[in-house]
Amino acid sequence: MSVFKKTVACALILFLFAAMLPATGAFAGDQPPEKPVITVVVNNESTVTVYFEPVTYKHEWREDIYPASGYKIMMKAPGSKKYKEVCSFEAAKKEPPRYAYTITGLKKGKKYSFKVNAKGSIEWGPYSKVKTIKLKKDKEAAEVPDFSKAKAGDTIIFGSYEQDNDLTNGAEPIEWLVLSNKDKELFIISKYALDCRLYEVKRDSEYWDRCDLRKWLNNEFYNSAFNKAEKKLIRETENETIIVRLEHSYDGFSVKTSNQSITYDEEEKMVTKDKVFIPSLAEMTDTSLGFGSNKYEADPGRICAPTAYAIAQGAWVSAQDKTD
Repeated sequence: MSVFKKTVACALILFLFAAMLPATGAFAGDQPPEKPVITVVVNNESTVTVYFEPVTYKHEWREDIYPASGYKIMMKAPGSKKYKEVCSFEAAKKEPPRYAYTITGLKKGKKYSFKVNAKGSIEWGPYSKVKTIKLKKDKEAAEVPDFSKAKAGDTIIFGSYEQDNDLTNGAEPIEWLVLSNKDKELFIISKYALDCRLYEVKRDSEYWDRCDLRKWLNNEFYNSAFNKAEKKLIRETENETIIVRLEHSYDGFSVKTSNQSITYDEEEKMVTKDKVFIPSLAEMTDTSLGFGSNKYEADPGRICAPTAYAIAQGAWVSAQDKTD
């Protein structure tokens, strides 16, 4: 019996002693994250983009400031009384100046409400103010210009995307440079860099077929930049990507694919079908498209200035290469 009492007493003393120790770690005494300030922009008849800047949270007594660890976007659909989660995601390790999340597949002419909250080390903070928008009516009957006579070197207007970094005045028309016109099929490239995105957010894959940039281009960008009538003019392009992974070994470098080793002078190609894509090295050194053939030499045709929006999203700008 005495042994039991001593054990209890020791446990109680240890518990009290532990309770007197100062709390440590980012989660001890954390205050809730700040409310995000959101802007919702209607892109077309079925797509909106939710914008918000990263927020932080403070430690209650150490006064340390931490970036939010994640975000959650909620949406209330027409006819519904409850909000439903659209998505939740971890904050990027290198956070952009502003997050932009595009939501597709909405109903034309209907009202939707959105709110966003941020996560601290453990708990979610309060929601932002609710933003309610009304989608545009269907633009199916909108007349799309005839580009069949456009020549290489011409500039055409096709689609729209945020460019002047003023979210209150809507998206601006996209200017495209015509690289070629073969049998009334245009190969075009944007005149300006429209956004700043990571090729792969978590660096899980270096392959084009599964990278985050390809997913974003063919989903969020494609759906927000073009309406239904414009999408009908965009065809899928088959792109060949040469898989190259170098792994150092005692006998030098070897090229390794996901399933087998191959010699350095062999090629293994991956074929993808894309509606929107970034140009390859072969295309950017193709003289028939107006580029210089030497990839090591400066070529004015390969210089692309970013828009004000792309700069706000983190694009680097040299002193001499800026948009007007």
